[in-house]
Amino acid sequence: MKKTNPLLIDTGAPWLPIYKEIYSLIEDYERIFIVAHTKPDYDALGSAFGLAKTLEDIFPNKEIVVGGEDHYFYSGKLYPKIETKNNEWFSEKFLGIAVDCANSDRLGDKRVLKGDKVIKIDHHPPVEQYGDVNLVIENMISCAEVIVSLLINYEKFEQFTKDAAIFLFSGVAGDSGRFKYANTSAHTFAVAAELLSTGVDLSKDIYEKMYVQTIGDLKLVSYILNNFIITPKGVAYYVIHDEELVKLGVDPNHAKSKVNMFNDLENVHIWFSVNEDKEDGIWRISLRSKHIPINGVAAKYGGGGHDRASGCQINKLSELEQFVQDLEVLI
Repeated sequence: MKKTNPLLIDTGAPWLPIYKEIYSLIEDYERIFIVAHTKPDYDALGSAFGLAKTLEDIFPNKEIVVGGEDHYFYSGKLYPKIETKNNEWFSEKFLGIAVDCANSDRLGDKRVLKGDKVIKIDHHPPVEQYGDVNLVIENMISCAEVIVSLLINYEKFEQFTKDAAIFLFSGVAGDSGRFKYANTSAHTFAVAAELLSTGVDLSKDIYEKMYVQTIGDLKLVSYILNNFIITPKGVAYYVIHDEELVKLGVDPNHAKSKVNMFNDLENVHIWFSVNEDKEDGIWRISLRSKHIPINGVAAKYGGGGHDRASGCQINKLSELEQFVQDLEVLI
């Protein structure tokens, strides 16, 4: 095992029994299929590709495939394109690994569940333990942080390649808001240091790709600044209709990307974005707070997530008033 920061070893120690179950399964299978959640973000794809690349480095003769969905913007830039497999591929023995996905309904490719064995690796509250082995560490800021801990404690692991480090660092940075959000810990920074030690250029290799802005982004910010609402109790939000997204030239999945514009506003305690999803006939909500647990309200509206970062939906815009009232009760 590579000599590394003792904090990375010590933090993983309580999880070693589960880690060892995962190591054993990975060693047993020659074909591995890795999937994250649908509508993937940085942590989803960073975790999937970071895990896949490191396992390929350790086991060059294994067939390791990342399935699921591409990101509408970052796939092909920050991450490779997803490899599509036909149903015949799944007829032979394989190990399924689901990352960054709390419940099986949100898997980017449910065929991962056809694996002879299934491993779930996550950091969200464990609403569904759908794996044969379930590794869920809620106090880690990202799934990528969990994966780094898992790999660093593996006796066959030597070091991360630069490519694997870029993928994993993007997941950690994305879910921590560049190390700003709650649950960012000393372990998180130790993970970041370990990944950067591979020679990654933080600006060129990662941040310039993660946070590149387009004219559409400027138009989206302008729209939000002209249409946001803050209630007297400190709930801030914006709503974007499908026709506005078309006018702005913004992908529906990108509409929520500016939700943390409200993060540092004085006297704002809870904030969220609402964007119309015409394809599914719903309004998607990305919900955040400074200190108040909001995942209970998210669960009431068909979603869930972390205490201070959750997602949910409403079926009609007329439900928005009640949704806001439910949030105001928490303040």
